[in-house]
Amino acid sequence: MTKAQLKSELEAKFYKVLFLEQAETSDIGYLLRIKEGILWYLVGVYENKDKVLIRRNIPIYCEITGKFDKEQKGILDWKDLPEGNYFYGERMPEEHIIPEPPKENPFKDVVGEIERIGKDYAVVRKFVTEAGEAVEKRFLVIKKGDTFVETLIKEK
Repeated sequence: MTKAQLKSELEAKFYKVLFLEQAETSDIGYLLRIKEGILWYLVGVYENKDKVLIRRNIPIYCEITGKFDKEQKGILDWKDLPEGNYFYGERMPEEHIIPEPPKENPFKDVVGEIERIGKDYAVVRKFVTEAGEAVEKRFLVIKKGDTFVETLIKEK
Protein backbone atom coordinates (compact mmCIF):
# COMPACT_ATOMS: atom_id res chain seq x y z
CA MET A 1 0.00 0.00 0.00
CA THR A 2 1.10 3.58 -0.45
CA LYS A 3 2.00 5.85 2.46
CA ALA A 4 -1.28 7.77 1.92
CA GLN A 5 -3.26 4.51 2.11
CA LEU A 6 -1.39 3.43 5.23
CA LYS A 7 -1.96 6.79 6.93
CA SER A 8 -5.69 6.71 6.04
CA GLU A 9 -6.02 3.17 7.38
CA LEU A 10 -4.31 4.09 10.65
CA GLU A 11 -6.44 7.24 11.04
CA ALA A 12 -9.59 5.15 10.57
CA LYS A 13 -8.49 2.61 13.18
CA PHE A 14 -6.99 4.82 15.90
CA TYR A 15 -8.14 7.87 17.83
CA LYS A 16 -5.03 9.82 16.89
CA VAL A 17 -2.04 9.14 14.62
CA LEU A 18 1.09 11.04 15.59
CA PHE A 19 4.61 11.37 14.27
CA LEU A 20 6.85 8.73 12.82
CA GLU A 21 10.27 7.82 14.08
CA GLN A 22 13.11 6.05 12.32
CA ALA A 23 13.22 2.79 14.30
CA GLU A 24 16.73 1.72 13.36
CA THR A 25 18.91 3.50 15.91
CA SER A 26 22.37 2.21 14.97
CA ASP A 27 24.23 3.76 12.04
CA ILE A 28 25.35 0.35 10.76
CA GLY A 29 21.80 -1.00 10.94
CA TYR A 30 20.51 2.07 9.14
CA LEU A 31 23.06 1.62 6.31
CA LEU A 32 22.06 -2.05 6.03
CA ARG A 33 18.36 -1.09 5.75
CA ILE A 34 19.28 1.38 2.97
CA LYS A 35 21.17 -1.38 1.10
CA GLU A 36 18.18 -3.71 1.54
CA GLY A 37 15.91 -0.99 0.24
CA ILE A 38 13.56 -1.42 3.18
CA LEU A 39 13.28 1.14 5.98
CA TRP A 40 11.77 0.54 9.39
CA TYR A 41 9.63 3.09 11.24
CA LEU A 42 7.51 3.38 14.36
CA VAL A 43 4.21 5.28 14.18
CA GLY A 44 2.91 6.70 17.44
CA VAL A 45 -0.84 6.18 17.87
CA TYR A 46 -3.43 6.62 20.59
CA GLU A 47 -6.30 4.19 21.05
CA ASN A 48 -9.46 5.39 22.78
CA LYS A 49 -10.91 2.48 24.75
CA ASP A 50 -13.71 3.27 27.19
CA LYS A 51 -12.59 6.90 27.59
CA VAL A 52 -8.99 5.83 28.30
CA LEU A 53 -6.19 6.78 25.91
CA ILE A 54 -3.61 4.08 25.31
CA ARG A 55 -0.34 5.08 23.62
CA ARG A 56 1.28 2.51 21.33
CA ASN A 57 3.93 2.37 18.65
CA ILE A 58 2.99 0.56 15.45
CA PRO A 59 6.00 -0.75 13.50
CA ILE A 60 5.87 -0.30 9.73
CA TYR A 61 8.23 -1.04 6.84
CA CYS A 62 8.73 0.78 3.56
CA GLU A 63 10.12 -0.94 0.51
CA ILE A 64 11.62 2.02 -1.32
CA THR A 65 10.49 2.17 -4.95
CA GLY A 66 11.55 5.71 -5.80
CA LYS A 67 14.60 7.85 -5.32
CA PHE A 68 15.92 8.05 -1.77
CA ASP A 69 18.37 10.84 -1.12
CA LYS A 70 17.45 12.16 2.32
CA GLU A 71 18.99 10.84 5.52
CA GLN A 72 16.27 10.19 8.05
CA LYS A 73 17.01 10.36 11.73
CA GLY A 74 14.76 11.03 14.67
CA ILE A 75 11.15 12.18 14.46
CA LEU A 76 9.65 12.55 10.99
CA ASP A 77 6.51 13.80 9.35
CA TRP A 78 4.53 11.79 6.80
CA LYS A 79 5.76 14.02 3.96
CA ASP A 80 9.37 13.03 4.83
CA LEU A 81 8.75 9.36 4.04
CA PRO A 82 9.99 7.95 0.73
CA GLU A 83 7.67 6.68 -1.97
CA GLY A 84 7.30 2.94 -1.81
CA ASN A 85 5.29 -0.05 -0.72
CA TYR A 86 4.29 0.13 2.94
CA PHE A 87 3.65 -2.81 5.25
CA TYR A 88 2.78 -3.33 8.89
CA GLY A 89 5.61 -4.74 10.96
CA GLU A 90 3.25 -6.95 12.96
CA ARG A 91 -0.32 -8.10 12.79
CA MET A 92 -2.70 -5.36 13.80
CA PRO A 93 -4.76 -6.10 16.91
CA GLU A 94 -8.28 -7.15 16.01
CA GLU A 95 -9.89 -5.91 19.20
CA HIS A 96 -8.89 -5.68 22.80
CA ILE A 97 -10.06 -8.74 24.63
CA ILE A 98 -11.91 -7.57 27.67
CA PRO A 99 -12.68 -10.42 30.04
CA GLU A 100 -16.28 -10.85 31.03
CA PRO A 101 -16.95 -9.85 34.60
CA PRO A 102 -17.28 -12.85 36.89
CA LYS A 103 -20.80 -14.17 37.11
CA GLU A 104 -22.51 -13.86 40.43
CA ASN A 105 -22.61 -17.08 42.42
CA PRO A 106 -26.32 -17.98 42.78
CA PHE A 107 -25.46 -20.08 45.86
CA LYS A 108 -23.53 -17.37 47.73
CA ASP A 109 -26.19 -17.16 50.48
CA VAL A 110 -26.21 -20.91 51.20
CA VAL A 111 -25.09 -21.78 54.73
CA GLY A 112 -22.14 -24.16 54.80
CA GLU A 113 -19.01 -24.87 52.81
CA ILE A 114 -19.69 -25.24 49.08
CA GLU A 115 -17.76 -28.21 47.71
CA ARG A 116 -18.94 -28.02 44.13
CA ILE A 117 -21.24 -25.89 42.01
CA GLY A 118 -23.00 -27.23 38.93
CA LYS A 119 -25.23 -25.50 36.45
CA ASP A 120 -28.29 -25.57 38.71
CA TYR A 121 -27.09 -27.20 41.92
CA ALA A 122 -24.45 -27.05 44.63
CA VAL A 123 -23.02 -29.66 46.97
CA VAL A 124 -22.65 -28.21 50.46
CA ARG A 125 -20.98 -29.53 53.61
CA LYS A 126 -22.24 -28.12 56.90
CA PHE A 127 -22.84 -28.98 60.52
CA VAL A 128 -26.31 -29.81 61.77
CA THR A 129 -27.55 -30.63 65.27
CA GLU A 130 -28.70 -34.22 65.85
CA ALA A 131 -29.61 -35.43 69.33
CA GLY A 132 -27.83 -32.49 70.90
CA GLU A 133 -24.59 -33.06 68.95
CA ALA A 134 -23.07 -31.24 65.98
CA VAL A 135 -22.71 -33.62 63.05
CA GLU A 136 -21.15 -32.82 59.69
CA LYS A 137 -23.44 -33.65 56.73
CA ARG A 138 -23.47 -33.10 52.99
CA PHE A 139 -26.46 -31.67 51.12
CA LEU A 140 -27.52 -31.26 47.53
CA VAL A 141 -28.85 -27.72 47.24
CA ILE A 142 -31.10 -26.67 44.37
CA LYS A 143 -32.24 -23.10 43.91
CA LYS A 144 -35.95 -22.73 43.18
CA GLY A 145 -36.88 -19.11 42.68
CA ASP A 146 -35.54 -17.18 45.66
CA THR A 147 -35.30 -20.18 47.98
CA PHE A 148 -32.89 -23.08 48.38
CA VAL A 149 -34.10 -26.66 48.63
CA GLU A 150 -31.70 -28.91 50.53
CA THR A 151 -31.62 -32.69 50.18
CA LEU A 152 -29.44 -34.77 52.47
CA ILE A 153 -26.79 -36.79 50.63
CA LYS A 154 -26.66 -40.30 52.00
CA GLU A 155 -23.09 -41.31 52.81
CA LYS A 156 -22.11 -44.95 52.32
